[in-house]
Amino acid sequence: MGQCKAGTYNQLWLKAQNSLGDILQLEAASSALDITKDTAAYSRYQNNLYIKYIRIFRKLEIIQDQIAHPQKWKVVDMLLEGVMGRILEVRREMVDKGLSEFHFMDDVIQDLKLTPVRKESVGSPCVI
Repeated sequence: MGQCKAGTYNQLWLKAQNSLGDILQLEAASSALDITKDTAAYSRYQNNLYIKYIRIFRKLEIIQDQIAHPQKWKVVDMLLEGVMGRILEVRREMVDKGLSEFHFMDDVIQDLKLTPVRKESVGSPCVI
C-alpha cells in the first residue's frame, strides 16, 4: 500500500463508519416503502446498495491491512465479514429479482459520480 500518515487511516475509518450509517438508514427507510412492485426502481435501488457496500468493503479492507491496534483490528474484521455477507445477500437478491447474473450499473455509477476505473480499482488509500 502507499505511504500515508497514520491519521489518514483514521479518517478512512470515520468515512467507512459514516458510509455504513448512511446505508443502514437508507435500508431502514426503504423497508418502510414497498418498491418491489416497480422493478426498475427496485433494480436501481439494489444496484445502488451493491456499489455502496463494495465501496465500504474496500475501505474496510485497506483499514484492516494497515491497522496496528489489535482491538480495532478485531472490530474491523467483524465489520468486514458482515459487509461481505451483506454484499452476497444483495447480489443474491439482484439475481433472484432480475433473473440474470449480469447487471448493468452504468446509471448508478454515474449518479454516484464514479468513473468505471474508480469502481474497479481500489486505488491509494490516501485518495479514496
